[in-house]
Amino acid sequence: MKLFLGIKINHRKEDKNNIGTTRLPQKDRITVLEYLEHREWGVALEHLCATICEENILISENVVHLIKDTSQQMDIWDEIKEEIKDFI
Repeated sequence: MKLFLGIKINHRKEDKNNIGTTRLPQKDRITVLEYLEHREWGVALEHLCATICEENILISENVVHLIKDTSQQMDIWDEIKEEIKDFI
C-alpha cells in the first residue's frame, strides 16, 4: 500500500479556480503512514481516499488500480469505489 503514496497525482482540471493539489498534503501522508506502521490497513486506505475527495485530487489509472487491488484484498472495494468515483 505504501507504493501509491509516492505516485504523482495530477491536477483536477474541472475548475480553473479550484484545481486542487498535485499531491496529498504532507499532514495526510504522515497520517496514512502512521496508520500503516500500526498495521491499520483499512483505516489508512479510508483516510487516503477521504483526502483524495476533500482535496479534489484527480488520481491516475495506475493509482486507481493500486487502490482497487488493495481494497479488494480487504473486501471493501465497493465502498471505496463509490467514494473515489468522481476523482478517477
